[in-house]
Amino acid sequence: FLHQKCNKYFCIIVAIKYKKSSALGAMRFRFLAIFTKLLKTSALTSGRQDSIVSSFISWASPNLPEFTRLSSTDKKKLDGGNVKNSTKYILKALKKYHTKITFFIVGQIFEWYPELIDQIAKDGHEIAYHTHEHEIITDKQVLIKSLIKSKKFIEKYKPVGFRAPRISIDTECLSVLKNYGFKYDS
Repeated sequence: FLHQKCNKYFCIIVAIKYKKSSALGAMRFRFLAIFTKLLKTSALTSGRQDSIVSSFISWASPNLPEFTRLSSTDKKKLDGGNVKNSTKYILKALKKYHTKITFFIVGQIFEWYPELIDQIAKDGHEIAYHTHEHEIITDKQVLIKSLIKSKKFIEKYKPVGFRAPRISIDTECLSVLKNYGFKYDS
C-alpha cells in the first residue's frame, strides 16, 4: 500500500489531478478569477450578487458549514449541472490532446450523474475515490461511513486510488483503505 503526499498534482472540485504547471492548472485559476468578476458585475445578478457569489464560494469550498448541512438534492440543485457540463468540457479537451488523467470522484457526484462517471471510465481515465460527500476524514469511523455510503460506486469502478479532502488523513485510516482494495492514497 502506497501512501504519499503528492505535491506534483493538484485536486480541483471534480477532483481531477493534473500537473500544477500545466496549462489546465493555469486555466482553472484564470477561470475562477474571471467567473467571480463576471458574477460581481453581471446584469443577470441585479441585486442578487451576494447570494450568487456566496453560492459559488460555498460550492467551491464544500466544507463550509452552510454547504455541508444541505441535503444531497439541495447540493445538486445548487450545482445546477455545472459539474456535469464542466467535466464534459474537460473530457473533450483531454480527448483532443490524447491525454489521460485520474479523476478523484466524490461518491455523491456518481449518484447525481452516473452516466458522467461511465463516460470518464469509457474514455480510459483512471477512476479514483474522494469520499462520499467530501467530508473531512477525522478518524476510521468517518472513513468507514463514507465508504459504506459509496458502496455502489466502489463495487462498480473498483478504484485503487484515494484522496482525502484537504489532503488530510490519519495513518490509522490506511489499513481501512487497504481492506477496501485501495492501493494508494495521494
